[in-house]
Amino acid sequence: MNGLDRMGRTVLVLGGAGMVGRAIVDRLRETGFETRIFSRSAPDNAGTVRGDIQDLRALEAAMAGIRTVVNAVGILRETPNQTFHGVHVVGVQNAVLAARNTGVDRFIHVTGVNQDLSLHEPLSQSKALAEEVVWNSRLDFASLRAPMLFGTTSGAVERIRWTLSVTPPFVVVPGDGKGRFQPLWVEDLAECVRLCISTDLGIGTTHDLAGPDVWSYRQLIELLEEDIGVRRIKISVPLSIIAGVASVAAVLRQKEPWVTMTELRQLGADNVVPIGELERTFGIVPLPLRDWLARHKDNDPPR
Repeated sequence: MNGLDRMGRTVLVLGGAGMVGRAIVDRLRETGFETRIFSRSAPDNAGTVRGDIQDLRALEAAMAGIRTVVNAVGILRETPNQTFHGVHVVGVQNAVLAARNTGVDRFIHVTGVNQDLSLHEPLSQSKALAEEVVWNSRLDFASLRAPMLFGTTSGAVERIRWTLSVTPPFVVVPGDGKGRFQPLWVEDLAECVRLCISTDLGIGTTHDLAGPDVWSYRQLIELLEEDIGVRRIKISVPLSIIAGVASVAAVLRQKEPWVTMTELRQLGADNVVPIGELERTFGIVPLPLRDWLARHKDNDPPR
């Protein structure tokens, strides 16, 4: 009996109103699943539950009658009530406990690469600790680590396109622009989630997912310039100067600073994993970023 037969067709997606969560929800619905969305920003309508992953009781209520849970909750910027430790560690502890208390069988954890307890960086540490909670949950689990995503209106690739479209004639390149990335189509990630739910593929371990090509940050800028038909003067700004700007913004408690220290570290670090996991484990040939851009050549950058 496969996973689909055992667990039914209703899936709770934690963070289902977010960038990644929406893609997962859409993919599941397209393939015959019913979904229940749990999110702090969930719209007030049928099939959604408004709540915070740090609230155990709200999670238990949302999981009533559910056999499969997907966790797509994640933040890149902290607020007083939404810290990396609170959302990623305490939140996942609560989600796992609620799942065990309510009879959930399968828990699919969507997270990021570059997570390491040895890194003295709060985001990486919090994601590593959260993954340990999932490993020790005694649930059927899969942990899907995804890098930079494209194919969404608010992902990193689209933000770069938007920046190039509204800031002529210059574009800032953090540091030397040599940090490496493997952009992954969000639909390929969503299909991995579906396969983990409907079959036993990927269950019981962690998977490093990635697109088929490695790009430096500077190469990404050049590719997206070509895509939208512009050329910008690239100004390399030392990371130390950008860090100073970020530090001042933090001291001034700007609501939406240009960049945070966490984002700066992410841009400056390689964001790569071995290529081939998607095809080897899930039978998915990942879509290259250049091919996706060609499909959407007539689309304007997001406004």
